[in-house]
Amino acid sequence: MKKILYVEDNMFSVSLMQLCLRKHPNYTLLIAQDGQSAWDKIFDYKPDIILLDINLPDIDGWELTRRLRQHSQTKRIPIIAVTSLNRQQSIQESKDAGINLHLNKNMIHTSLINHMETLLSDRPA
Repeated sequence: MKKILYVEDNMFSVSLMQLCLRKHPNYTLLIAQDGQSAWDKIFDYKPDIILLDINLPDIDGWELTRRLRQHSQTKRIPIIAVTSLNRQQSIQESKDAGINLHLNKNMIHTSLINHMETLLSDRPA
């Protein structure tokens, strides 16, 4: 069973993600609605992968990623940005912060599982 932490403050987006993952019983979905609760859940639950909105109410997803990449316990967790920010500048900022993949929220459900499985299979045990 793989644990996914979805960091998202929009409950409609959370509901869509729950529907998307309902068909995949090998994933457990954990939810955090802001950066601080995400930070706490990451250390409490040790997710296998993080799905991360960029626009969060306290700190943005890029800053959270930079902090995670600096910590020895979290630096190797794959992170997928799931965001409506799709300009080239936003994609580059995700890459610079250490995000593995930047996906547009509007297209996420068609390819999310494939991207997660690829990142999880590439992760060292």
